Amino acid sequence: MPITNMNPHFTLPNAGRVVVLGGGESGVGAALLAKAKGYEVFVSEGKQLKSAFRAELEAAQIAFEEGTHTLERLQGADIYV
Repeated sequence: MPITNMNPHFTLPNAGRVVVLGGGESGVGAALLAKAKGYEVFVSEGKQLKSAFRAELEAAQIAFEEGTHTLERLQGADIYV
C-alpha cells in the first residue's frame, strides 16, 4: 500500500528537496528513487561512503557529504528520509 493511503491528509509534494540521512544501501536506493521522481536530493553520511555507493551517487549527479552531518546542508528539506 502506498504511504499516501495510510493517512488521507498526507500527500507528498510533487517536487522539492529531499535529504537522505545515511549513505548505505537503503539510503542510496532512496536517493536514486527520489532523483528519478524529480526531487532535488542531498545525501548526508556520517562515516565514509563505500566506494560503490559513492560512484552511484556521482553517476546520478546526486549531491552528498561524508564524514559529517552539516546542519546548514540538512535544513530546509521538504522530505527527510
